[in-house]
This record gives sequence, C-alpha cells and structure tokens, in this order.
Amino acid sequence: MVRRLKAAGIHLLISVVVFTVIISALVYFCYPWPYYKINGLWQGLRITASVDLILGPLLTLVVFSKTKSMRELRMDVGVIAAVQIGALIYGVITLYTQRPYATIFVDRGFETVRVADLPKDRKTWGALEKQRDAATQRPALMAVRPAQNTQESVAMFVAEMTNQAFPAELMTRLEPVNQHWPQIVQAALALPAKLPEGQQKKLDDFLQAHQTTQQKLAFFPLHGSFDACMIALQRDNGDFVGYLDITPTTYSPAVSKKHG
Repeated sequence: MVRRLKAAGIHLLISVVVFTVIISALVYFCYPWPYYKINGLWQGLRITASVDLILGPLLTLVVFSKTKSMRELRMDVGVIAAVQIGALIYGVITLYTQRPYATIFVDRGFETVRVADLPKDRKTWGALEKQRDAATQRPALMAVRPAQNTQESVAMFVAEMTNQAFPAELMTRLEPVNQHWPQIVQAALALPAKLPEGQQKKLDDFLQAHQTTQQKLAFFPLHGSFDACMIALQRDNGDFVGYLDITPTTYSPAVSKKHG
C-alpha cells in the first residue's frame, strides 16, 4: 500500500507542476486579469483539472501493484499518462481559441471579443488586426464607429442581431477609443459619491494605486462570457487607466439619467 501511495503521490506532484506551468502561461499570455475571471478560464479548466489532478493519480493508485511486472506497470502508467495528456491538450486548445482578442466599445459599454467570436473568414480580420497591433493595451481597446445616419444605424442593428459571432460588417468600423471619446464618455457610468462599503474600499484602493480621483475617471461596464467588471479611462482623453473588480450591473450610464 505504501508503494501505491508513493507512486500516486509522485504522479500527483508531476501533474500539479505541469498543470501549474500551463495555467500560468495561459493567464500571462492569454487571460490577464480580469479576463480570466470574466471570460470563464476557471470554468473551462474544471474538466481538464479533474482528469489531470484527480483521475490520473487515482488511477495510478488503483493499478500500481507489486504483483505486476515492470513492463505491465509501465504500460498501465503509459495509458494513464496518454489520457491525461490528451485531456490537457484538448483543454488548452479549447481555452486558447476562447481567449480574449480585443475589448470593444459597442453602444454603452465594453465587451470582450474572443477569437471564437470572430468571423471564420480571416480576410475580414484585417481592420481588427491593424487596430489591435497599433494599440498599446492588451487586449486592445477599440470602439465601433457610431452610425452617422439612420441607414447605418439599421445596418448595424441588423448585423448585431443576426450574428452570433462578432459581425464582420462591424470590422471595418473599428477605430481607436480616443477617436470617438466625446461620444463614448457620455455613456460613462454614473457612480454615486459613496458606494457600498465593500465596493467603496475597492474603489479607494484603485484610486490610491493610480494616484487619481474619481472625478478624473470615466467608468464603463466590461462584459465577458461569464462575468463583468469595470474599466476605468481618463475622463479628459479616454486613455486606459485600469480594471476595477466591481460588478457594474447596479449602476446606470450617465446618459440614461441625463435623458431619463
């Protein structure tokens, strides 16, 4: 039994190290905070983690027996390792294709556009890739150029309603946030002077970390596939400041209150 536990422990240790390295790489390169939270990185890892960190070592504990020859043990462990590697590869590929590609302002808030949301035809990515490469922030911050007339408004509405992925028709309308900042800033969230206690502390810590004040910032909702948070931009020019771990659903855009 001691031999089995030792083998399972070694298997678990190796699995944890490999899993940790891969997850760290995903978080660093593909899912920086808050995108791993709002885009469901942890939800996507559940199956992979269950196979690699639980099922693999557990199977080793079951099959490892001193009555088996070394050849049989190698074969058993090899099969288990193959299943683990297959599950890990599948999980990584899935998460990589779901990674955030850009953060785009549409209507009254920002939303995450994932690689999986983009049109299948890569030829339509041209405008997005050009804007993305020019941006300093990752994922790149961009905005859909507002409609200039009723015809454009209808076309944009139809495109959004008839596409599950990010509409290819909007690709050519992507431009830097600063370019349309006077229109965008009007949709900033109307935060009260005093937030609920827990949220107020997060805001105070954020303001202190960035050495600024609430009045100098414009806050917007940032929606992902699983959750939402706030993104803060400089109120005077739209420059990126940071992300704030506060759910924005309880706050309304200032433009709504102004015209409400």
